[in-house]
Amino acid sequence: MRQDDSFKGLENLVDLSVKLVETKRHKVYDMVYLLLKLLVPVATASVERVFSTMTLVKTKLRNKMGGSLLDDCLVTFT
Repeated sequence: MRQDDSFKGLENLVDLSVKLVETKRHKVYDMVYLLLKLLVPVATASVERVFSTMTLVKTKLRNKMGGSLLDDCLVTFT
């Protein structure tokens, strides 16, 4: 995969898993593909939880807070 140009520039795990299936390399790298199948739903769910928490923390009163203060509030909340 290192020498294949079609795998260069992939930005995340979802792109990698899609490219593995498109090039039919998921059969060759079956353990890597299995690991990706396990990781992608967890990564997606954790991102969704962060956005859900952010909507609880960032109310209309706190709408103008800066990024660092919002980060601190989210860390404290979770």
